[in-house]
Amino acid sequence: MTDIDPNSEVTVKDKPPLLAWIGLLVCTGLVFVTPVLMAAAGTERVQVWNPITYQKDKTTWAWALPLEIGVAALALLLISAVLILHPTKAFRANREQARLRGKIKSQTKWEEVDRVVLWNKRVKRLGVIPIWEPQIGIVNKSERTRNFDMAASARRWEAKDLRANGVPAWLPGGIQKHSVRLSHRRAPAVAAAVAQFAPHLRVIDQRHPNQPTQVKPDRGKTTGNRTAIELG
Repeated sequence: MTDIDPNSEVTVKDKPPLLAWIGLLVCTGLVFVTPVLMAAAGTERVQVWNPITYQKDKTTWAWALPLEIGVAALALLLISAVLILHPTKAFRANREQARLRGKIKSQTKWEEVDRVVLWNKRVKRLGVIPIWEPQIGIVNKSERTRNFDMAASARRWEAKDLRANGVPAWLPGGIQKHSVRLSHRRAPAVAAAVAQFAPHLRVIDQRHPNQPTQVKPDRGKTTGNRTAIELG
């Protein structure tokens, strides 16, 4: 292995979530049609729903509701733009350790890592809509991990085998404490970073039960040992 610049660091950014793009398109449309809706509503005074009295006894201008919708759409438009233009720097690696940044923050020295895993977490959007959220996680090297992996490999799992917190039962417990959201399309970039700094470790795709697959690094993404390489 070639010498690695002690100051070099590889950063893998997350891909903007699909909802950000949808929000951008929908809210852009609403912002542009707001003046039309306001003109169509007219300038009369109307009675609207009062959230305090739970009755339609609040007086306002007819164009006020379209304006409120337009302002809300503009705010969501700006939020969506930020998510798209400034994606999360989810995974960082240097010669000493790997760092995760997202809802949780963690850092682990390479000698303490068993493997890096790609997996899906079952979550609920708006509290009711179940979806799979892509995750990248670090499995710590320990006797507990070895024992769990031996037991897990000895049985057949199904996709429905989930813990109460949405974590697949075929993954070591507590993996969610060392995982962040990261698009699965960024997995080859993560594998390239791991290969650069810890070539003895593997990045494993464990999204599906009984089908662990090693992720191949995207060699084209890392050229030399540049400082603060960003894999966008």
